[in-house]
Amino acid sequence: MNTMLVTIDTPPASPVPVAVETEVKKRKYRFKSGTVALRVIKKLQTTTDLLVQKGPFRKLVKQITAKMGVKILYQKKAIQALQDATEGFIVEKFKHTNKHTKHAKHKTICVSNMQILA
Repeated sequence: MNTMLVTIDTPPASPVPVAVETEVKKRKYRFKSGTVALRVIKKLQTTTDLLVQKGPFRKLVKQITAKMGVKILYQKKAIQALQDATEGFIVEKFKHTNKHTKHAKHKTICVSNMQILA
């Protein structure tokens, strides 16, 4: 069998730089400060889901009752009722704190605002 090898001569490197394609990364759009927070707040206000997860809340309730030295068994409905009441209380507390913050012409909630309402 006769095989032929063909060699191709490459031209010498040109002194003129070749244009290299560069990727231009598109910048992510930044929303104004507070826009995303307001969107999340509106979303949470329209839902009736609980904000605190059920498992950690159940553990917290059991820890508190264990510190009191009492061993209590809880039904799921009882823990759910406790969680509903707790979240309702926290939401009302933040509403009052937010009103007080706006009255004081502040933009963010401070610890002192919550302590005044306690």
